[in-house]
Parts: sequence; C-alpha cells; structure tokens
Amino acid sequence: MHEQVIILTHYPHPGKVKTHLIPSVGAAVAAELHRKMTEHILDTVLKMRKSRRIGVIIGYSGTDDETMREWLGENFAYHPQPEGTLNDKLSYFLEVYGRQQFSTLIIENDCPDLSVQVLTEAFETLKTHDMVFGPTHDGGYYLIGMKQYIQEVLTDNAWQTHGVFKKIMEIVRQTDISCACLKQLHNVGHPDNLFLCEQYLSVRKQSDSEDSRNE
Repeated sequence: MHEQVIILTHYPHPGKVKTHLIPSVGAAVAAELHRKMTEHILDTVLKMRKSRRIGVIIGYSGTDDETMREWLGENFAYHPQPEGTLNDKLSYFLEVYGRQQFSTLIIENDCPDLSVQVLTEAFETLKTHDMVFGPTHDGGYYLIGMKQYIQEVLTDNAWQTHGVFKKIMEIVRQTDISCACLKQLHNVGHPDNLFLCEQYLSVRKQSDSEDSRNE
C-alpha cells in the first residue's frame, strides 16, 4: 500500500495566521513563526522521504498555487483547501486521497516536536490498524492517519472543539474501527507554549514597537 502525508497550512500573511498568538507576540512575529513552523514540518517530512517512499501533498489556503511553489518549492503536490469548517477540510482531503487506498497522514504545523520517528510509527501502525491518532496535551491532535476513508469519524463536528481527542475516541468505541494512539505531544495552541517555538525554531517575542515597524 502506498503512503502519503498531507500538510495543511496557510500562506503566512501577517494578521491572518496564528491569530491566537498575536496579542502576545504581534502579527509580524506570529506570521514568521507560522512560516518557520511550516518549513520545519516540511523538513521533517523530507528527512523521512530519504528512507521511505511517500507522497507529499500541501493543502494550502490564503494564496494561489504559484505563490506556494515559490515559497515551498516544486517537489510536492499542491491542493487548495476547500471552504468550510476544519471538519469539512479534513473530510475532503481524507476522502479525496483516502479513497485511493493510500495510507494517509494529515498534519498541521502546530507541533514542533513532530519527528521522523513519530511519522514512521504512525505509518507502521496503519499496517495493523484502520486509524492512528496523535493526541496533544491540551486534548487536541497533531496527526490523523487512516489507511482508507472512514466516514463515521469525520461526520461529527467534534473536530472543532478542544476536546476532540475524547470525542473522537467515543465515536471510535461505537464502531468496529481499530484505532491506535501515538504518544502525546505539545502544540503551540496557546501563548504559554511559546517556549517550544523558542527552543526548536529560534523564534523570540518582540516588543509592540518592533512589531508595528514590520506591519
């Protein structure tokens, strides 16, 4: 069975990305953080590509295909995100690509601890399970994996809430879906977790005056 990774991201327009961090670091730094985190995740996937044959799809929003290629390069497939909720977007990508009998992982760019080891474990898990889930410490997720499209898991708006992990596990228990969980990781979903960015991506806070000069 073929394997593929879908990375969901947005073009780093200041004021349009990582908006929950703007009150703490400003729009310019939040956008730069978003850019660096996307590149960090992509670098991790590319390292995995050296030892494992995987397809890489960039699911993007906020710009056009040409601009995304100028930013991240030509070596990937690009696919615009559909309009709608997060649940709509996850359903769309997993249905489009999951119906091809590919083991598919969807990741975003909020988890600087995501590693080749974690991605490898996710793909290996899909050899024996229908679904794999990477939970975060705040009750969310950093990775969703399926070896084929599972509609039951994607028809609930639980994906819109912070308690998505608990809600999705409740749905799974009501079905015959075999699901395994990876280790919990931190994500940058709150300003209190900015230390992760500083440690892994050399992103620092800046003063309001510095931010205003860059906007």
